[in-house]
Amino acid sequence: MEAISSTPSAAGWAKKFDIKAIGSNAAPKNHNGYLSYQVKKGNKNDVSANAYGYYTHVTVGLTGTITLSTGQVSVGGNIKKSNANVPMITFKY
Repeated sequence: MEAISSTPSAAGWAKKFDIKAIGSNAAPKNHNGYLSYQVKKGNKNDVSANAYGYYTHVTVGLTGTITLSTGQVSVGGNIKKSNANVPMITFKY
């Protein structure tokens, strides 16, 4: 599944997918995918780093804006949305 848009910021990247259009020949179900990132040390003294993921599913409405800030992602211009639990992983160097 390919993203229809990408929004970069200092806090990360947001990818937008049109699941309804992808399922135009059959009802969309059991969609899954992944985003891959390369992680590098910020400096030679770092011993660990944390990575977080956020997911918002818009069920009614037009997504006009996607805004990223540290610790959250906001999706604007919609009537109904749901947010998934926040996953987190710790990398030890």
